[in-house]
Amino acid sequence: ADAFSIEGVTETGRQDHSVDLEVRQNLQSVLQAAVQYEITDIETRPLTLEEIFLAYYGKGQNGK
Repeated sequence: ADAFSIEGVTETGRQDHSVDLEVRQNLQSVLQAAVQYEITDIETRPLTLEEIFLAYYGKGQNGK
């Protein structure tokens, strides 16, 4: 359960044998932690412009 409790990494979902992570930093540490599991696939998805905008101007900025 704590395999990816790494600074800059948020678990956003888990189902059967899949784990969804949002990695904002420490990608190398995530990959090193993942090596111990039998990984068959890694998918990456870049952030959309809307997600970047909301992260920068939305919640998290002085509690707003």
